[in-house]
Amino acid sequence: MEEEWGLWEGQCVACDMYGRINDLQLCKICAAKLERDLMRLRDWNYTATAFVLPEEKWEAARKAIIKEFGRDLELIAPPLSKRKLKQQRRTSGKAHP
Repeated sequence: MEEEWGLWEGQCVACDMYGRINDLQLCKICAAKLERDLMRLRDWNYTATAFVLPEEKWEAARKAIIKEFGRDLELIAPPLSKRKLKQQRRTSGKAHP
């Protein structure tokens, strides 16, 4: 018998599909994408994988994810560079016609 994934039925906030979702309101596919993105970004405080793996295996797990799924983020928007962040701050305060 396959264990049912997720806590309840609902709409995934990432892909808008209806089905089983977790506490972050993500479906199984989007939750996996988020986990891989967190590993790619080395955001060890927020990844479940880092919680269950010893610290010395984190980089090996990250490399395996990149090898299998690639370097690009799948769900998280890439962080803004310092230059783009400054430009965004400069333009956000101006009124638009």
